[in-house]
Amino acid sequence: MFLCAGTIAATDYNALQQGAVGDGKTLNTKSLQSAIDALHAKGGGQLYFPAGRYLTGSLQLKSNVTLYLEKEAVLLGSTSPYDYPGFSTEKELKVNNDHFDQALIYAEGAENIGITGEGCIDGQGRELALTIDSLHHTGELVDKHYNTYRKRPNTRPKLLFMRNCRKVELRKTNFRSGAAWGLSFSLCVYLTIDSLHVENRAYWNNDGIDISDCKDVRISNCFINSADDGICLKSHNRGAWNDRVSISNCHIISSASAIKFGTESLGGFKNVTIDNIRIKDTFRSA
Repeated sequence: MFLCAGTIAATDYNALQQGAVGDGKTLNTKSLQSAIDALHAKGGGQLYFPAGRYLTGSLQLKSNVTLYLEKEAVLLGSTSPYDYPGFSTEKELKVNNDHFDQALIYAEGAENIGITGEGCIDGQGRELALTIDSLHHTGELVDKHYNTYRKRPNTRPKLLFMRNCRKVELRKTNFRSGAAWGLSFSLCVYLTIDSLHVENRAYWNNDGIDISDCKDVRISNCFINSADDGICLKSHNRGAWNDRVSISNCHIISSASAIKFGTESLGGFKNVTIDNIRIKDTFRSA
């Protein structure tokens, strides 16, 4: 993995020099996705975000590309649901009644990818979720999975979703305020999550980190404050399972369960090690 400490190499791009505007108002989706695509096409590199607030819709991370957010840089999720196209997760959606098939950052079948730096990825989830709810009730954007019993939309973007990816590293970054789950991974291999600060309490179903049928996973030194499960191991796929998972040195606050196996458990769980976890203010179970 080629994650670096924020220095700019000749192969890297500065988001501002690629046409992005860090004013928190200009929608940068096209310029940021073009920069990711260009880095991927030339073999990889780092997209560097200097201090600023970069408003964007959904971005697809591609092989050999890393996002680096400087300490005062914020990647700010759009509050318009039209800026989050759906991606294909048919297997999960057959058993996952939450129908979270959108994300602020998404990757499918990529390898050698990552997010690092001490900046922040903020999904503005409460504003986004309430906008989705309002548009459903006006009939402008009807959610066919709307939860009428709980009176909330079920088609809401996650902060991050990665599926079938290899060699993924997330280090030091702050994640906050998703409209649904926080960081979600399915069928990934060689996944390192280290020293993240996750505050996901903006709306309902705000899990911290969800790991589904992944192998060789290390989650360490993370702080998680979630309005639903903190770290959740799931199995959405028959014939697949989580294997060789280590969770250590984490501090978790949760309005549900701090560490949980399930609810989806179609495959299973093998070789899971949990060590030195500090848990407080957790509603259901440690």
